[in-house]
Amino acid sequence: NNRPTNILEIDLLRDEIVEVAAQDITGRPIRKALRGEAARAFQHELDHLDGILIIDHVNNLRADLPPSIAKLEAPYHVARQKRAFERTIYEGNTPLY
Repeated sequence: NNRPTNILEIDLLRDEIVEVAAQDITGRPIRKALRGEAARAFQHELDHLDGILIIDHVNNLRADLPPSIAKLEAPYHVARQKRAFERTIYEGNTPLY
């Protein structure tokens, strides 16, 4: 058995459905609804682009992470966690771009 023994598992709350508004390379607006695994993957990749790490989704660094990681992350965690949980919700009453 060559599996690592120090595996970090975190349950993430992700939206089941997301609607994406973007532009193609010519500037034409695109809208797409993503569901299930596609929605989850999109949110995961968006986290990467926003500089958010998986550990920024944990509630309590000291309780949920190994002590060595919690110590390294403590100075940055609050700001990144705030970004991790901020959401822009489009309600259909303002322009998308």
